Amino acid sequence: MNSIVESPQIVRRLSWVENYWPDDALLGKPKVTKYCLICVKDSYTDFHIECGGASVWYHILKVCHASGRRPITARCSSLTKWTSVTNAL
Repeated sequence: MNSIVESPQIVRRLSWVENYWPDDALLGKPKVTKYCLICVKDSYTDFHIECGGASVWYHILKVCHASGRRPITARCSSLTKWTSVTNAL
């Protein structure tokens, strides 16, 4: 997904991690710079606060209807497998 989703230019330009994180810092740069938020039908988010003051932006990739998809247990096992991979993004 990282190769098809790019953060807005303003987010990259203002990124404290990319622009100001010291190379010799005790803690290295955060490894997660993007994550995928999946919402259910008719859901809506207009406000939330991210941990540590992280920048938040939304990009709607696809809106789809879920009927006829694999059973939920198959999808959950696929998600569990994917999330257990180090550096999945």
